[in-house]
Amino acid sequence: MITPAVQLENALRLHRAGQLATAAALYREILRAQPDEPNALNLLGLIAQQSGDHAQALELFSKAATANPRAANALINRGVSLRALGRQEEAIEAFRAALTVDVRLAEAHHQLGNALKSLHRFGEAAVSLRQAAELAPRDATVQLNLGTALLELSQRDVKFHGHAIECRINAENPVSFRPSPGKIVHYHPPGGLGVRVDSAVYHGYSIPPYYDSLVGKLIVHGKTRGECLMRLKRALDEFVIDGIETTLPLFRALVREKDIIDGDYHIHWLEEFLARGGMEG
Repeated sequence: MITPAVQLENALRLHRAGQLATAAALYREILRAQPDEPNALNLLGLIAQQSGDHAQALELFSKAATANPRAANALINRGVSLRALGRQEEAIEAFRAALTVDVRLAEAHHQLGNALKSLHRFGEAAVSLRQAAELAPRDATVQLNLGTALLELSQRDVKFHGHAIECRINAENPVSFRPSPGKIVHYHPPGGLGVRVDSAVYHGYSIPPYYDSLVGKLIVHGKTRGECLMRLKRALDEFVIDGIETTLPLFRALVREKDIIDGDYHIHWLEEFLARGGMEG
């Protein structure tokens, strides 16, 4: 006797091979035995969506999401069908529901940004699309949609939210700031939500002695300064540049200093910190 799991695997194989009618028949057979099987509901919904029957697809995706409220793919697919039916606000809620399941879903951020853009909410769209671009940096479609959203921004769309900190990573001794040109023998930049690295260096790249010593910029964003600092600590600890001296150790020390955490510093704070041997501890 073929188990439902094997049936689902067989149907999925046919689905991927483009044999949609046969796959749909197998999904329906599974659902006759298990009417609330979320994977079969979701996949049958995708076939309906691909055929342009978004009303049927929406019904199937809604059932899948009810059967398994943490089925993020079903929530995203539900949002896509809602958009196709012109129900943009409901689609936005579906994409946001998917992000409550997993905030790292690039596709949910991408679809949310597109839905917001269609309602001319370009500021919100740019935020969502920026998050999608950070999570899927090689996705050209995401980058293009982000670019078009930014082009539509006006000054009234620009809203300040959260907190950001930038660290300029230089090829310098972290105490004396003496330049440290040379070959990078190991390079591993940090990543993740709210973390961005702007740099052109790579494993094996040689820092020349003739120009500015900037290796790259680490930019971190969080909802609050505290969250931003915690994210920055993690990002700095993950950042690896071997073969040359860099200012990474200095930044790692600074984000653990009480004055920096409290925002209680001035233009002479760093030289005083170094003079009292702050990097020696």
